[in-house]
Amino acid sequence: MSSPAANISGSSYSASDLPSFEDWIRQKSGIITLPVVIALLNLALNLIWHSQGSLSSMELQLYSHVLQLLMVLALLFSVPKSFPSLKPELREALKATEEFRNAWLFTLVSWLSLYVIFTIEAVLRQKGYVAGQDQLKVLHVVEVTGNCFSTIGFWQCFITVSNPDQKGDPIKWVGIVLLIIGVECAGQLSGNNQALILGGDICVGALSGIAMSLFVGRLESRLLRPPRWILIAMYGYATAQFGYGFLGLELKSGIEWQPVFFMVVLLLKIVLALFVNWLVGTGNLLFYVRYMSELNHDYVARRDAFLLEVKSAD
Repeated sequence: MSSPAANISGSSYSASDLPSFEDWIRQKSGIITLPVVIALLNLALNLIWHSQGSLSSMELQLYSHVLQLLMVLALLFSVPKSFPSLKPELREALKATEEFRNAWLFTLVSWLSLYVIFTIEAVLRQKGYVAGQDQLKVLHVVEVTGNCFSTIGFWQCFITVSNPDQKGDPIKWVGIVLLIIGVECAGQLSGNNQALILGGDICVGALSGIAMSLFVGRLESRLLRPPRWILIAMYGYATAQFGYGFLGLELKSGIEWQPVFFMVVLLLKIVLALFVNWLVGTGNLLFYVRYMSELNHDYVARRDAFLLEVKSAD
């Protein structure tokens, strides 16, 4: 009897070629070097600023956002191609896997746009622009739009791994996103209404956290067997999304917590991106999608047969 891996690939690829996430990281150390180095540079920059104060707060934000932008760009180019197979019975599973990969690329591009906006905002603030000016108002709306787009990407990833045979109902999510963007625009146009802006930002963070929680929850499967520390980190990342709405708030103590928030989120982004690369590039995602598709096709029949058997036994 051939192994599942061999059945999926249609080649001499064997189960022993399917590395665990930790083994894959060791084998692909070159892939993770650049984003990790950039993250460490960002961390070093923050530590130097806190210990020596050689940079102003605005300079720190600018340099940090540039490094974060470069890191997301490195993650974008590190996404592997979908696991190949010539078996005709895997055509639908391969299509679903490619849809997942495209949704993930869409998410990464949305992240990239976010850090571009963060960088532009930091440049404008360094030049003397303050909150409430038209340029920063427009950038904030664009920032919210990019964040919402990343949420749509996560939602599409969740739909693909949840039920590969269904496309979901994107109209509802698009409607919610347009509503949030409308609230943000209303807050900016109505004389910088902080209540509306804060409400919109909180909704953005909550929506992103919910979408990511659904996505991570679906990956918590025995078919994929992700390391527990990965799940803990990803649920922590989903929880951290709720902090987005409060990025503009200052603590009474005067401590600037935003650089710490961005640093933690940056590291979690790397972990999530590498995990997705492992899923896509090793065939684990293809196996999962194929199995879930078969389960969804005969789930009702199996359930009814089981219940009928239980009743007949009584």
